[in-house]
Amino acid sequence: MAKQNNKRVIYKALEFDSLMECRYYKHLEQQDDVIHIERAEQVEILPGYKINGKKRQSVKYTPDFIVTYKDGTKRVIELKAKPILIPRDFPIRQKLYEMKFGMELEVVLPFQTTWLELKEWNKAKRALKK
Repeated sequence: MAKQNNKRVIYKALEFDSLMECRYYKHLEQQDDVIHIERAEQVEILPGYKINGKKRQSVKYTPDFIVTYKDGTKRVIELKAKPILIPRDFPIRQKLYEMKFGMELEVVLPFQTTWLELKEWNKAKRALKK
């Protein structure tokens, strides 16, 4: 699903929802320890159910990337341009995903000429303000 105000980008016959996703993919391609970059599929993190005869829809989520490294570790990545763009319900979706699949779901953001996880991004922004 395309994100608001973003234009789809095609690179190596892959279609990305945004230029930022494409740039991160290119960043991952340049890492020597990365052996596989997967464009994640939508998954159900909470099944649908009925209550008082009313149907409740399932909750689905699609991370941006699943990255496999030479040592066998995998990272599930959600890209955001800024922390303020993280939806209010994301922490719940993050916990549901982690609980169901047993993998940490990491938020990664662009910072100057690199990419940082959310905690590191916040530290770097604070350091710039000093």
